Parts: sequence; C-alpha cells; structure tokens
Amino acid sequence: MAVVRLHMFCLVVTIWVYVSSCVRGTTTHTTDLPDKPIYTFLGIPYAAPPVGDLRYRPPQPALPWEGVKEAVEYGSYCPQNLTFFKEQDHDFPVEFGVKLTISEDCLTVNVYTPTVAADSALPVLLWIHGGALIVGMGSPPGWESLAAHQDVVVVSFNYRLGVLGFLSTGDQSMPGNYGFLDQIRAMEWVKENIRNFGGDPERVTIFGESAGGISVSYHLLSPLSKGLFQRAISQSGTWKTYPVNPEPLAVTKMFAEKAGCEPEDTAILTACLKEKSAEDLLVSFEALGIPYLVPVVDGTFLTTDPMHLMQNGNVNTADYLLGINNHEMGWMALSTFLEGDPRVGISQEEFVKLASMLYYGNPNVDKIVETIVAEYRHPTTPDDPLAILYQFTHMNGDSLILGPTMLVAEKHADAGTRVFLYENQYRPSIHPTRPDWVGCDHADDLFMIMGLPFLEGPVEPHQYTKEDEKFSLTFMAYWANFARTGDPSDSTGSPTDSPSLPTWPQYTPGNPVYMKLDVAPITGVGLKPEKAKLWNEIIPDLAAAGASAGKNDGPVVSTLTGQVRGTTTHTTDLPDKPIYAFLGIPYAAPPVGDHRYHPPQPALPWEGVREAVEYGPYCPQNSTTYNGLDFPIKYETAGKTSEDCLTLNVFTPTVAADSALPVLLWIHGGSLYLGMGAPPGLESLAAHQDVVVVSFNYRLGVLGFLSTGDVNMPGNYGFLDQIRAMEWVKENIRNFGGDPERVTIFGESAGGESVACHLLSPLSKGLFQRAISQSGVCQTFPIPPQTIALMVGEAAGCETEDMAALVTCLKETSVGELLEVHDVLQQTVGEIPFMPVVDGHFLTAEPKELLKEGEVSMVDYLVGFNNHEFGWLFLPYLDLTAGDLRDGLSHDDFALKVMQGIEYKYPGNPNAMEIAEAIIKEYRNPTSPDDPLAILYQLTQMWGDLAVNAPTVSFADYHVAAGGRLYFYENLYRPSIYPNRPEWVGCDHCDDLFMVWGLPFIKFPEPPIDYKREDEKVSLIMMAYWANFARTGDPSDSTGGPTDSPSLPTWPQYTPGNPVYMKLDVVPITGSKFKPEKMKLWNEVIPQLAAMRKDEL
Repeated sequence: MAVVRLHMFCLVVTIWVYVSSCVRGTTTHTTDLPDKPIYTFLGIPYAAPPVGDLRYRPPQPALPWEGVKEAVEYGSYCPQNLTFFKEQDHDFPVEFGVKLTISEDCLTVNVYTPTVAADSALPVLLWIHGGALIVGMGSPPGWESLAAHQDVVVVSFNYRLGVLGFLSTGDQSMPGNYGFLDQIRAMEWVKENIRNFGGDPERVTIFGESAGGISVSYHLLSPLSKGLFQRAISQSGTWKTYPVNPEPLAVTKMFAEKAGCEPEDTAILTACLKEKSAEDLLVSFEALGIPYLVPVVDGTFLTTDPMHLMQNGNVNTADYLLGINNHEMGWMALSTFLEGDPRVGISQEEFVKLASMLYYGNPNVDKIVETIVAEYRHPTTPDDPLAILYQFTHMNGDSLILGPTMLVAEKHADAGTRVFLYENQYRPSIHPTRPDWVGCDHADDLFMIMGLPFLEGPVEPHQYTKEDEKFSLTFMAYWANFARTGDPSDSTGSPTDSPSLPTWPQYTPGNPVYMKLDVAPITGVGLKPEKAKLWNEIIPDLAAAGASAGKNDGPVVSTLTGQVRGTTTHTTDLPDKPIYAFLGIPYAAPPVGDHRYHPPQPALPWEGVREAVEYGPYCPQNSTTYNGLDFPIKYETAGKTSEDCLTLNVFTPTVAADSALPVLLWIHGGSLYLGMGAPPGLESLAAHQDVVVVSFNYRLGVLGFLSTGDVNMPGNYGFLDQIRAMEWVKENIRNFGGDPERVTIFGESAGGESVACHLLSPLSKGLFQRAISQSGVCQTFPIPPQTIALMVGEAAGCETEDMAALVTCLKETSVGELLEVHDVLQQTVGEIPFMPVVDGHFLTAEPKELLKEGEVSMVDYLVGFNNHEFGWLFLPYLDLTAGDLRDGLSHDDFALKVMQGIEYKYPGNPNAMEIAEAIIKEYRNPTSPDDPLAILYQLTQMWGDLAVNAPTVSFADYHVAAGGRLYFYENLYRPSIYPNRPEWVGCDHCDDLFMVWGLPFIKFPEPPIDYKREDEKVSLIMMAYWANFARTGDPSDSTGGPTDSPSLPTWPQYTPGNPVYMKLDVVPITGSKFKPEKMKLWNEVIPQLAAMRKDEL
C-alpha cells in the first residue's frame, strides 16, 4: 500500500466539534488503481476520552482543537487483551496489535474517501468491527480498497470493549451498553461531518462482522439509533448470537470482588471501579474466567428483551442485508472448544460432551443432546473422528450463527423490512495449512469485503489468486450497490468498471430465497431449513421444557391473550394446601416508544403456553432511597427494571372456573415512584382465606404521573394502568377460580391513595365492588403540574416553550436520564414530586370538591391507618440526624420541623406563623413539655396526623355523608421484628404489610424473619377481617369463609352519628371518635387559618 504524505498542498477538511476544527489527511492507492487516489483521515476524535468520571457513562462530544490536526495515524486501541487473537489464530494471516498503543482515550474514527468535495454526496459505509465485544479495533487494513473500487466513503472507528464497554449493574449506577452508545456517537459524528468528506449523511449504511454484525442487529432494535442510518448489513452475527444477560448485576458483583471493590451497593461499586486502572480491570476480568460480556436491557439503548421487540414488530425497518459463511466455526475458533490438535478429529463421546456443555444444568439435557446428535450424525462415516469433528463444527456454526441469522431475517421480513439474505461459500486461497474439508470460515469474508487482494500489507499480494480478486470485486460491488440503492443488484450510480452481477432477489417468508456468494454467485431457496428449525424451534422447546421440569407442574389456564402455565407453592403452616401462582402475565402492551405518556393498550396475544413462572421486570425506578430506610424487606432493582413492565400475578387456591372465590386486587405503595407488584406473601392470604389475590406493576414517577396539565400529556398514567389491570381481572379472573363480580381493590400508602382516587374516578366505576385503603387516601399536589413539567423539561434538556414539543422530546429521552431528572426534582420540589392531577378524565375535579359534591363510588369501603404513621421509617425524610433520634429535639428544632410541614401542606402561605402557633400549642406534651425525647415523639405524631390520619378521617367522613358503607380502623400492633427501634415507636408506616400479607407463614426473606406467636395471631386476624370484607362487605361476617378462620370481635360500621372504629391488636377492641381535637385542628382550624387574609386573623 503506497502512502504519500502531502507536502506541496494540504488536504484539509473542516469538521464540526462544537466549533469548526480541521484535520489534514494522507493519500493512498490500491495496487490495481494507481491513478485513483484515496484520501485517508485517521485517528479523528469523535467523542471525549471516556476517562475519570466519564468512565461508565455515555460518550460526550469530542473537545475542539485549535489549528489543523494531523490525521495521519490511527488512534490507540481501546483497552483489551490481545492474546485473544493468538488463541483463536489457527493460521489467521493478519496480525493485530503490533504497532499501536492501548489507551482509554481511544474513541476515534477513520475516514477513507475518493473525494473531499462537499457536494459529492457519495454513499457512506460505517464499519463496526468484530471481536466478541472484548477485542478489536477500527483500524483494519483495506478500507481504501472498497472506497476506491466502488466510489464510496468508508468510516471505521473504535468503541469501548469488554469490562469497560459492556459491564452493567442493571440500574442507573452503571446501566451498561457503553460500547453501543459509542457506536451511536460515531453515527452522530458521521451525520454531522461526513458531507465535508464527500459523503451523503442521508445515505449511511452501518455494517459489521461477527460482534460488529451483532451490534448492527441491536441498533435495528434500539430507539436511540433511529434516523442515524438508512441501511444495515450484518455479516456472521445477529443479536440472537449474543442475547442479553437478564441478571447483569451477578456478574458485576463477582467482577467487583476480583477488582477489590465492595459489591453490595451499586453506586459505591461503580465509584470504586472508576478509580481502578484499565490494566487492573483487564487483569481482574481475566481472573474472573468469563470469556465475554453481553448486552443488557438498560431501558435506554434497549428498552426490553430483543425477542419481545421482534415478536411485536418493534424493529427499525431500514433495508437489511445479512447472512453467514458456509462453515462459520470451521477452523479459526476451534481452540475455544477443543484441546490439542484438531486435525486428528474427535470421538462421538467428545461430541456428546461438547454438545452437553451448551445446555449444562438443564434437566432435559440428555434429550436435547440426543436430538442434536441424531441431526448431525454423519450419513456415510458416522464413526470417523474427522467426520465427527466436521459435523461438530457445523453444529456449532448452525447454533451460534445460522439459527440466529435465519430467525432475525424472518422477523425483520415479517415487520415489513426489505431483506436480502446470503450464504458465503467462497474459501479464500490464503489458508494453505487448513484442512481441505474446511469451507468458508468465520471472518474469511473480511479479506474479500476489505478488498485486501488489491493492497500491499500484512498479506503479500502473490498469496492471492485471480479467483480471490474476482470474488473480492463481486463482494464489494454487491455491498456498495446495497449502500447506494438498498438493492445489492441495482448498480445505479456505481463506477463504470464495477463488475456485472447476477440478480439478488429479495428474501421474504413466503419466498425464502438467498444468494450463494461465490466466484459465480447463484441463488438458492431455503437456507438449511431443517437446521434452522432445529435451533429456532425444536431445541428451544426442549430447553424450555427442561427448565420447567420439576418446578412448573402447575395447571394451564386460558386468558384472552393466550394460555399460561403456573407454579405451585405452599405456606409453612399449610403444607397440604397448594396455592397456584401465575407470575408475569402481560395485562397491557409495553408502554414504550410512542406509547410512553399514553393510556395503556391491551396486551398482545401470544402463541402456545406462556410459562408464567417468574415475576415480570419492575417499572423503572431507583430503589436506593427505599433501601436506605430501616425496613427489613429490601428489594434490588438492578437488572430488573424495564419500561415493558405492565404485568400481573395471580395467586389462587383453585383454577376451577365455577369456584367464584372473592378477588382481592393489590395496588402496591411506594409514593407513586417506587415499588412493584411482586410482594412476598400474597400466597399466604390466598391459602388462609380461600381468596384469589392479584398483584401488578404500574408506571411510576416521571413515567407514570408527569403531566403538562393539558391535552399534550394529561397525566395519571399509573392510575390508567391500574384501571387496565382491573379490566384484565374482569375479563379473565373467572378462569383462575375468581368471581369477576366480587372484586375488592386494596392497597397501602400510595396504594391506599390509589384506591381512594378510584373511588372518585368515573373511569373506574363498575370494575370493583369493594375497596380498602391502608395508610393513604387521595390527595393532589399544591404545585401546578405545568410547573413540574417545565422543571422536568429543563432538567432533561428539552424545549419548554411548546408543550407538544416538550412531550415529543421526553418520549425520546432515555429512561436513565428521566430517572436522573426525577432525582433532581426530589432535591428541589420534595420527596414526592409526582402526584395525582385533575386531568378531566380520571379525575374531573379536586378530590375534596368531588367528595363535597358526593361524587364518590358507593362501594363498601374499609379504611384506616397505623397508630404511629411517622414513628420511625420516614424520619430520615425530615433531615433528622442520628443524634436527634438518640437524644431528642429542642423546642426550636420542633418549630423548624413544623414549618417544614406547613410548607409541605400549604407552600408559600402568608399565615404560616399563625398556623405554626396552633400546631405547637396542640402538640406540646402535657406531662413533660421540655423533655427532648417527648418533643421528638410529639413531632412524629404531628407528622403522622398531618400526612395520613387527618386526610383519612376527612375522606371517611365525606364518604359516609354521601351514603357509603364504611368500616374504620386504627392498627395498634407493632410487629416483633424491629429489635433496634426505640420502645416509644408504635405501629409505624408499612408495619401492617407483614400482617395482611401473611408473612409469618412463608419463608421470606432468607434467612427468614423470626416471627413470634403474637405476630402469627395478628396476621391471621387481619387476613380474616380483610377477606370477610371482600366476601360480604362486612369484616365481621365470616359467611363463606374457611372453617379454620379465627373467631373475630364484631367490627361496627362507621357512621356520622356513631364514628366508631376498630383498634386492631392481638385482642381487637372498638373505639369512638379518633383524636377529635387533633382531627378538628387539621381538617377545620388550619384550613380556615390558611384561607384567611392577614386582616382577618
């Protein structure tokens, strides 16, 4: 390859990096076109160095430079272990990594172009290199050959690899897929700059081989990549070759331990890894013994499982050319699987052992391997070691490359994509030591598409034959035609000396035609259909059957969208009473893409029996705040969240359709920005009370309750999800043994608030017959939703002048970025920045106005709270220090926290001082007013009355005034599971969950909590009261209940004339008029003070 540095004149090209910067390139030629210069620009930064705090973050735009940058040398490789190439070698003729350095400052591009005339508008091919996502570089020899022979602009680049590019904690601490985000940044650079290199930014084809082809396939599924390219080519790899890791945190924790980092807290883990050297990280990863890392569902680049996206047609319909070599695992990669010399072959026993490793741990492995062996037994010499090895190489290539490629091709064609399929049958002549039986191996196509026969370089020219040259010209012409026109046969606009090519027909499911690439290409129909069916249907079915063997023996139930198979579980005290659990059933379509910030749509149907054995992913959230609270049940969101989260779970003692058991539909709490419909213990309630219990996820926080206050984004999407879950219950619950006309919705905290809001909504009427609110009722936020929306828009970097444009921008913003915005708002607006809003549909007016007008559903209602709602769990939200909690508060501290409460309830009210005086007077401790701990205790009671108790009493009074039947309670029982809480703390917020869920009777968590006899007794009492209410509308009426249900004291109805309530405890008793003075203060006196003018005080 002749390289000439230009001295007499400078080839200078302007690029845009924030501001105008310039690069100077070199010129080169191919051996057969000495009069056709190709201009090369090497090592141009396309992103800022991903070092320091930018490690494990999306790439940032490159920094500008002054003057002219000499773009004459390739940039550094991204950190990697280059011994991989030598281990895979087996006579691979190109040696990598000899001359270049390795550095984290590696995000550079290289441009090869036959012209730098900005008006040339040549098609652009953007190469994504392979290397298992752990090795490789964007500096291969040869792209000047493709550029020269086909008058195209070719761009190559580096991206982050391995432990620096694809490590993930599964949450916003380290979402992952950074290598893919680098690739997107390179696409953006091309769109911004390629016109100045003679390229057309609206005619970009991304193409890649092996892990590069896999990357291309993932970009066709990512919302972030749309609009950045028009065509795509995957050579020897699609996403199915490297499916996502559903549990990335497990690998990352193991890696963190090897690297000497604390693995339990993902934020601390990430910070620790950022401080390690790249060399140390590579050594630690090698010590881990895992060959490579795979992509993850991060909610941003990849919104949900790729198979789900494909099955639903959520793919980029850019023209797609893809295919395989005819002997993908023929020779180069054999060292990955075999020890010793492969030339001697392998025995049948070795074949079975190697095939078994693919499905290690699957109970059905014997049947799987038997099926594989039968399909790949050599028809003429089944016992010949070389014949067995030959069949093994094809088995390996079919499973890793052929099957995935055929599946992806079919799904893209089904979605309306124009697809062209190929099998490359040409074996280059440059492998003289390979056995004759090896065909076109993995990576053999690189020599041809790069045009290496026409370059001086790592492979001497005389090693190539005329057939190599002819095939390379054919290969390059097909690829360039496709980049120009979307049809590999259409040579419109190609060079006049481009070879004449046979027509390459389009692939469709009805006509699965493909091109057999060779010196003389011909078409074929049906690329190994039996093998594709084996790997895409038969083996997956056997593997799924094996995975479910022994645990998935539950019944099959039909729903309107398909059949589901559940599992069987038991409580610790009722081992002979099975409960059937059906988990992760979709009740709505994924709210992704254009469905974000829209009402939920019905779930899409599926074929066959869906294995309903695992909970679906949580809706996007950050559980860090929750897990910092003093609560014995923790949950980890890392790797478990997705916008495709609208699933529900059913727990039932029977699936007889005529059972007509009462149904309790649980709405989880979590301040409307946390939580999930996968609480432990609902099987206990189902078992002890012969009821069907349903739980579900709904959209949360910035994705579920953001509103512009107008038609652009009305809001309340989480509530609309809840309604869709109720509709699903009404449509399907009979087949799970439930009665669709006896549904009770119940929830705690934000779940109880949701229940109360449904009592006020016209959209919810008729979907349930009874309701239970625990520690929460419907309240709106004093700050207008438009104000919150504008704050979100500004924090997300969106245009805020036009609400429609704002919504469009937010739909295109990644989940991770939106969660970061949520965190910012919590620092400015408050802990709960997103609340119910009056949208004109779900809520037609303010809740209090609806209550005053009697616009409330007349269903039976059970409502109440715990006797110390702000006792301990939420004290960190009041910014109390450990010293405050240990030593108590002064009067001044108390007054300050009172003012915080007033600002929460009545922000900016001019009468705040007068309101504070009334509160301080009411909550002064009568016996020890100056005791710091007594002052702290009174503060906790004040906050509980303010946030929960007074709103609940007010809601209850309005409900009964409108004619509703209501039962009221105060829960006095403090569970025995808090040995470290002060004795003065009573029944705190969330303490009721342990009892209503029946947790004393299941093994959760690990190790299980040590419950006492009193815990078990109260749990049985609360479950019985709740289930009686669901059955009859009266918590004391046990008609139809189990014979072993506990005998209960009578719970009187709460009425305006007789405001009696039940004090729940080991021995429940009744009370009358809950805290009348304090309820009057909050519900009458303070609202009046807040509404007065200064001259009226």
